[in-house]
This record gives sequence, C-alpha cells and structure tokens, in this order.
Amino acid sequence: MIKKLTVMMLSWVICLLGVSPVLAQTSWDNPQEYEKATGERIERLDEAPMLKTQVAAGELAPLEERLPKNPKIVKPQSEIGTYGGTFHRASAGSTVMNYITEHMTTEPLFQFPWPFAGPVESNLAVKWQFNKDGTELTVHLREGIKWSDGYPFTADDVLFYWKDVLFNEKSLETPSGNLYIEGEAPELEKIGDYTIKFTFPCPFFFAPTAFATLPTWAWPKHYLKEFHPDYNENATWEEWNKQTGAGGDSWLSHGKVTLQAWMLDWYEPGGDLVMVRNPYYWKIDPEGNQLPYIDRIRVHDVADRQTVALQCVTGQLDWDCMWVGTQHLSMFMEEKERRDYDIGWAKVPGMAFYFNYDTEDEGMREVMRNVNFRRAFSLAINREMINKVMFSDMLSPSSWTFQPGSSYYFEDVAKLYTEYEPEKAKQLLNEAGFKDRDGDGWRELSTGQPLKLIVDCSQHDLYVPCLEMVVEDLAKVGVKLVMNVLLQSLFQQRQDIGEFQVEVWDFDYPGFPLLGLNEWVPVHKNLPFWHREASEAILHLEDSFDRAYAQFAEILMKARALPYEERVASMKKANKIMAENVFGVHIGYYDRPFIVSNRIGNAAKSILREFSVIAPFRIHQCYIKYER
Repeated sequence: MIKKLTVMMLSWVICLLGVSPVLAQTSWDNPQEYEKATGERIERLDEAPMLKTQVAAGELAPLEERLPKNPKIVKPQSEIGTYGGTFHRASAGSTVMNYITEHMTTEPLFQFPWPFAGPVESNLAVKWQFNKDGTELTVHLREGIKWSDGYPFTADDVLFYWKDVLFNEKSLETPSGNLYIEGEAPELEKIGDYTIKFTFPCPFFFAPTAFATLPTWAWPKHYLKEFHPDYNENATWEEWNKQTGAGGDSWLSHGKVTLQAWMLDWYEPGGDLVMVRNPYYWKIDPEGNQLPYIDRIRVHDVADRQTVALQCVTGQLDWDCMWVGTQHLSMFMEEKERRDYDIGWAKVPGMAFYFNYDTEDEGMREVMRNVNFRRAFSLAINREMINKVMFSDMLSPSSWTFQPGSSYYFEDVAKLYTEYEPEKAKQLLNEAGFKDRDGDGWRELSTGQPLKLIVDCSQHDLYVPCLEMVVEDLAKVGVKLVMNVLLQSLFQQRQDIGEFQVEVWDFDYPGFPLLGLNEWVPVHKNLPFWHREASEAILHLEDSFDRAYAQFAEILMKARALPYEERVASMKKANKIMAENVFGVHIGYYDRPFIVSNRIGNAAKSILREFSVIAPFRIHQCYIKYER
C-alpha cells in the first residue's frame, strides 16, 4: 500500500514542484491584470462576517477603504473558500518563535512562486527594476496597504526597520547574510513615499531572490518609534531590546500592528498563542473575497514532538510540518482509515557523504581526489535497500545535484552514479590503482597504505543506521569505512576545523544554492568546510579535482550578478559539473510525512522544505470546511 501511494504521490509532486517548464499563474497584482490574463472580471468585494458586524457597528471602516486600490489577487490552491473557524497547530518548543508567526504568511518585498521553479514574484513590492549594470535596484511598493491598526504602510516603515533596527549597532536585531554581496550590505534610500532604492557595491541581479528569504521587511514606525531611543529621549536601549525581543521573538512587540493575514490576539507566557484575522489584510481571491478565510489561528504549547504527532492523529491539531516526520509514518498509516486526516509530504534532502579534500592524511587525500574512487563509492551503495529498510520506500535516489523543484535542477544528471553496481565500482577502483595487493579482501594504495577511511557521524537516529548499511556495502567492494559516532557538539567542532576525513551530514542548500554559498564555494577563507583550502587550490589547479571544482566555483561566484535567465543556464552547467565529478555522495531525497486534517480546504499536501527557506504554508488561502 505504501509503495503504491508513493508512486502516485511522487508523480504528483514532480508536477507540483515545477519540474514542468510551464507553470500556471496563481497571483496577479491588480484586477485589470487578472481580467486580461483570465478573461474574468472581479465584480464585487466581500469580507468575513465578523468584520461586517464591526463595520455595521461603526467600529471599522468599510472594506473599500481598508483595501489598497490594487489588492494582490491570490488564486486558492483548489477552490474558493468560506469564512470562519479556528486553525489549530502546536509548538513543542517556544510557542512564540518567529518561525510560528512569521511563516504563517510571510510578507517580504518579493516572494517565491508557488511552485518554486521560476523567478520571484511581487508582494509588498509591486514592481522593480535594475540599472543597466545591476548595481542599483529601484523598488516600487504597493500603494494603499495599511497596517492592521489602519495606519498607512509606506517607505518610511521599510527605512525604519532597515536603519533604526536592523543596521543600528545598539539594536540586537541581526541582518541576514542574504542581504550582503561580497561582504557588504547595500545602501538603502527613500526616493518617495512608495519608492526605495538599493545601491550595491557590485552587480547583484540576484538581490530580489535573496531578499525574498527575509520574512520581515518593515516594522510599524508610527507605533514603535515611541519605544525607540532615537525618537524618544525617555526610552532606553535596554528596554527597547527587551520589549521588541530583537534577535528573538520580535513579533510579540508589534504583533497587533502587522501586515500579515493574522495579528496577535492574546498570548499566555508558557501557554497558547492566539492570532485573529487582520481586518486590513491586502490580498483577495479571484471572486473579490478579502483573505484570509480563517478567523483565528491557535498555537498550542505542548511537551514534545510525540505529543504533536499524537494530537495530529487524534484531530486536536489541523497540521504540522515542523515536529513530525518519518518516525511517525507507520502510526499515521495505521490510523488513517479510522481518522479524519490525510497525509502530506515535504521533499527533504537526505544524508550526504562529504569528503575532506584537504585532510592531513596524504594517502586518503589522494584517494578522495580521484574521481573514479568517488564514482565507485556512490555505485557501491545499495540505495534501494536503504530505501526499503530506513525510508519505507519514500526515498528517491539522487546524485550530488541541485534539488527537484529548483530552477537549477537538471534531470539528465540527477541519477548519475546512483544505481547499485558493485561490479562497476570494483572496476573503477581497479582503474584508479586501488587494489587488494595482499589478498586480505581489503584494497590498498600503490604505496601499500590500506584504503581505510574514517567517517564521522553525529548521534542521529536515522543517519547512524544508514551509515551502518553503507559500511557493509563498501566492504563488499574492498573499501573499509570506520564509523566514528560523536556527540553533535564534538562532531560540529571537528567539521569547523577540518579534522575529519569523511563525514555524514545533511545535504544543505540544494534547493537554493545561491542562498547558501558558504556550503559550496570559497566565499571566505576556510570555506566550504569540506574544502577549506579551496581559495588557494583553485589558483594552482594541482589535480583534476581542483580543475573541475574551479569551474564549478567560478560559476557560483559569478551567478548572483547575472540576470535570471542567464543565471539559470549558468547554474545548470554547474549542476552537471558537480554531478559528473561526484563532489560528494548524496543518498537521495525523501518524502517526510505530515498530517493535514480533512476539515482544512486548500491545504497543500506537498511542499518543498529547506532550512534556509521554509516554504510558507500560505494558510491565508485555506479554509475550515466544518467544525470538529
């Protein structure tokens, strides 16, 4: 049953995540654009009953006065929803984490498309343009948006957050690394009430994509300046940083004055958090209904991950894709027929083997820099068996390539050297000169040094047993791997200083590689962690590995300066280079299960999850079909 479900689900995921070259448009910037694209006209506007009651009582302005002249139009995933109800989720950590609030409906200047393949789309920014050389980006904000208290949103709010909070050395808020190009943050200036301009030290055509990762781009100046020492002589930085929670749960300081679909209603420290709809939210559906559909969000504070999973199964929670995972799949499947939920899937990179190309052991450095060894290493792994034993047939084998759903995905190389071919692996090892010279079943180098690699792995409930299976696979082709299982703190320390030979770790940033350049190329000295001497090595090109890696690094280092189409073409070349040269060995992508209550309409059943860019669930277009 699971196998059949997987096949059906995977074919749907491939379509949904945008591997197809044609993507249906799901949002428009104004009614005129929507009518031109669809031939349909938005004839009227409507709002939630709870807001109509407030308008009738004179407590709230009419809807036409609350929306911008050109509200953003969002097509729901499946159907037009209905108003009302409460959406329930939980946190097994801090209830008021920025993750919970900022990622319910992120509202950056630009947003990633849904699905994720393709350039970023408008959001708070309605249009933008670069100068000819890509060193200036002029951004036009959507006029008429109001904060949840009815005060106009303008460029002053962006400048306040940028200059008075984010880049004020006395504030604890920390700028994201994605704001920087070649180590420098851009200059930001106000051109008009709804126009701002970024100036970069060098071409940065990638800026809109980089900026789309920031969930917050504006703080309400009219509200927060009373508490800011630069605007109020009676305010103090100590109190500012305490009250705003800068660097922590900053949403609590101004959650009632927000641009998001829901605003803070109440919060009980150590207890639950409740959000209520924002009456000034600036997005509508194609029939003119103001979003969101759901009246309230309630985040329950629970003890641990297991509690989240159980409450999802029993119907106390409507959705979770943070705390539950593969370890809960058997319970989800067993209970599904008797419960009121469906199972969704997050596409997650699996474990990867990182070779330390600068290890102090010269013999092992020679081994790992040999492309035939790396190809043989990958071919010797029985991914299908790992899939059956560890992933319940939810693993899609993949080479060391960018992720499906990424604009840079290259299907032709996605499965290179992922088939289980131990005889081919033996042949490649022989060609590389690594042979069993003394007849003991283990291979040696030409010098007689044993081909024995130490593999670091943190104490991980999935990776350790997977590694045990790989150790057995490599032994069958005469390569000895010695497991070195460590506490994560010690594991991280050895990674940071480059003391490992090979390590098992998450395959980081394959979906958005240009947002995590530290993981791939030498943007600074001692980076990436698996080739700490890269900045020096690519200048000398001592061996075939360094020559291939230099080509790859050059492409990634220059890609952020390129316009979108050129960048995609260039990055696909990089993808092919690293896959053919097997810079590392990736087991594959797997489908991490989560539960979606059947009472939630328009719920996404498949999402692309990555640590750097958590895909918003976009609950503003979901609705409650029926009460519990």
